[in-house]
Amino acid sequence: MKILLSAPTSVHKDYCMKDWINWITSPDFSDVDIDILIVDNSPDPTYHFKIAKELGSKGTVLHIPYKKDRDLYHTIAESNEMIRNFFLAKDYDFLFFNESDQFVPKKSIDYLLSLSLSVVGLPYFIKQHYGSLLISHHPIEAGYKRDVAINTLNTSFIEFDGKIKPDRNTGLGALLIHKNVLSITDFTIDEEMNLKENAWSDTYFQNRLEQKGFKIYQVKKYMSLHLNKDWSKLNKN
Repeated sequence: MKILLSAPTSVHKDYCMKDWINWITSPDFSDVDIDILIVDNSPDPTYHFKIAKELGSKGTVLHIPYKKDRDLYHTIAESNEMIRNFFLAKDYDFLFFNESDQFVPKKSIDYLLSLSLSVVGLPYFIKQHYGSLLISHHPIEAGYKRDVAINTLNTSFIEFDGKIKPDRNTGLGALLIHKNVLSITDFTIDEEMNLKENAWSDTYFQNRLEQKGFKIYQVKKYMSLHLNKDWSKLNKN
C-alpha cells in the first residue's frame, strides 16, 4: 500500500515549518511507509528552496509560480490540484492531506488507514483563543443548535467517544482520501456551484463528494493540533 502525505504551504507558515517537518518525518510518526510532497505557493520564488533544505531526502517539494491576478482561493485550489495530479501519476493508494500547520497525533494515520474508509479525517479548531471554531457537525448539546456546522469554542464541546460518524464539515487539514475518490473528484473552484462567496477549495470538494454519493467520516478519537497563527505574535491578554 502506497501512502502520500501532502499539503500546500507558503512563507506565511514559516513560523512552524521546521517543527511541522520534524513532526511528520519523526521515526515514531507512523508505522507505515509514507512519502511526502509539499507544494509551495509563496510569492517569494526562492522560499521552496528553504523547505527543500529542511526536508532533505525525506520528500519532494514543488513550487507554483506566483500570479499577481490570482487570489488566495484559486491559489490554494491550484495547489491542491497539483497534489492530486502528482498522487494519481505516481499511483498511490491513499492521500493524507495534512496542512502544514496541523500536528496530528502520532500513529493517527495508522488508525485512519485501518478503517478502510474512502474519506475519513480528524476534527480540529480554526482561529484562536475565544474566537476558536470547532470543525465538527456533532457537538454535545450545550444550549446551541446541533445542526450548525462550525461551532464556537464557548458554546459547544466535542465528545471523544471513539465513534466514527459521517461529517461533511471535515476539512482538508487532516483528511485521508482513497485513490478511487481522487480519480473522479477534484479541488477546482466551480462558480456554477453557487456556493457562498469566497468558498475554499475543500468546500467544492465536499460538494462534489456528496454529488457522487461519497460520505466524509470523522473520527471522534483524536484531535489535530492546529497552529494556524504564529502564537508568539498573539495577544497574550
